Amino acid sequence: MAEKRFEFVADRNSGIEGCIYCLSECLEVIRQSNLRNIVKFPFYAQTIDDGKQQCIEWIDAETYKANAFDFLRYSKEHGTDYLKGVKSLITEETNSLFTISTALLPKLKNLSDFDLAEAYSTFMKRYNETYGLGALTYVYEHDLSEHLSQSLNKRYKNATALFDRILQTNYKSFVLESDEFLLAIKNEKNALVKPKLISEYLKNFYFMQATYSSAPVLDVEGVLKMAAQREAQKKYEKKQNQKLPDLSAEEKIIVSILQETEIIRDQRKKANLIGMYMMFRFLDEWCGRTGVSSEIAKRMFWNEFRDGLFDTKRLLAVLKKRALVSIVFDGTNTYYLEYVAIQPRQIKKDITEFKGTPASSGKISAQVRVVLGSDDFEKFKEGEILVTQMTRPAFLPLMRMAVAIVTDEGGLTCHAAIIARELHIPCIVGTKVATQVLKDGDMVEVDAEKGSVRILRRKSGI
Repeated sequence: MAEKRFEFVADRNSGIEGCIYCLSECLEVIRQSNLRNIVKFPFYAQTIDDGKQQCIEWIDAETYKANAFDFLRYSKEHGTDYLKGVKSLITEETNSLFTISTALLPKLKNLSDFDLAEAYSTFMKRYNETYGLGALTYVYEHDLSEHLSQSLNKRYKNATALFDRILQTNYKSFVLESDEFLLAIKNEKNALVKPKLISEYLKNFYFMQATYSSAPVLDVEGVLKMAAQREAQKKYEKKQNQKLPDLSAEEKIIVSILQETEIIRDQRKKANLIGMYMMFRFLDEWCGRTGVSSEIAKRMFWNEFRDGLFDTKRLLAVLKKRALVSIVFDGTNTYYLEYVAIQPRQIKKDITEFKGTPASSGKISAQVRVVLGSDDFEKFKEGEILVTQMTRPAFLPLMRMAVAIVTDEGGLTCHAAIIARELHIPCIVGTKVATQVLKDGDMVEVDAEKGSVRILRRKSGI
C-alpha cells in the first residue's frame, strides 16, 4: 500500500534563508509554544528547498487573526500581566541558555558518542522550550500592529510618526549592546586595551553571526571586521519629552502589549542565535565522527541527530536523495514530510500596488533591491529600497544604506521596524507579498503614511 500523502492549503507568510537541519527545529518550537502559552498557533508550516537554502513559511491568516483578537479581548480584561510574566521568564531562561552553552562548548569534542547524543537532546530540549516561550508573539503581533495603525490613522494625519513615541521604552536590546561594544572596539586607540575589549566581546557575543544557514566561529579578525562596519549612533538618538497622543482604552492596551512584545522578541532572538550557534557546533562534531560532509548533514531533520550518529549508513542514503521537504503543525499533530505538502491560496496577479503596516514614517521613490539571503548582500547599493522577507542583525549594514525598508513579515516591534525608526527612514512591514511582487530594479513609491507600496515602473519597462 502506498504511503499516505498529506496536503494542506495555506497562506504564504514569509520566508527564511536556511538549511533543513536548523529550520526543521521550528516545528518543535511551535509545539512547545502551544504547550507553554495561552496564545496558540492554529497552524504553521514550511516548505524547505535544500538547493536554494530557502524556506517559505505558511500560516492560516484568518485563524491567526481570530486568535490575535481573542488575545486582545483577554488583555482588555486582564491587562498585560501575562506578557510581563513571559518577559521575565524568557529573560531568565535565555540567560540560563547562554550559561549552559558557554559551559558546554569546550566539552563537546571530548564527549563519547553516547554522551554527545545525550548532550544534544538535553540542550535542544532547553533551547526549544525557551524559544517556544517567546514564539507566541508571532501569532498576534502582525494583526494587532495593523489594527493599531488603522485606528490611529483615522484620527491623526501623521499616525506613523507617532509610533516611535508611543512604543518607546528604556529597554536596550542585545543587538544594540553588541553594536555599542563593537563601536567601542573600533574607536579604541590603546593597543593594550583593544585586545581586552575584543576578548570580552567574544566572551559575551560569540553567537552574533549565527543564522539558520551557518554559524561561523567568531575570532579576533571577525570581530575587527564587524567593528569596522559600525557607525556612530548619532542617527539613533530618540526624541525626548514629546507630547504623547491621546489614545483610546483599546489603543492603550495594544501599545502595552507591543511594548512587552518588543522585549520578548529580543530575548527570543537572543535565545535563537545561541541555539543555532550550538546546533552548528553539535553538527561539526557529528560530521567529524560520521565522516559525512556538512553540506549533506545539513539536510537532516533536527530530530535525526541521534539516529544518524549511530546508524549513519541508513540516514545517509535518505539524505543523499532529500531535496524538497515540508514541516507542518496542523494545530494538533506535527509532520516531517519528504515532499512539498502545501498548496498556496493564490494571490492576485498583475499587482501594481499593495499594503502593509506602516512602521516608520516617510515617503520616497527609489529602486528596489530584493534581498532573500546573505548571498544577496553584496548586490545591495546605497540609496536603494531594501525589500526582504524579514531582517535580522546581519542586515544592519544594508539597512544603514537603504532609503526605505519593506518586508513580508513583522509588526510594529519587529527588528526592521525598530531599526527603521532609529534611522528615520520609511518602513512598511507585514506586506506578505513584497518579495513575490517586486523585482530588482523596479522603481517604486513607498508611502509609509498610508502603508502602501506602488510600482511606478518595472525594470523592463513601463
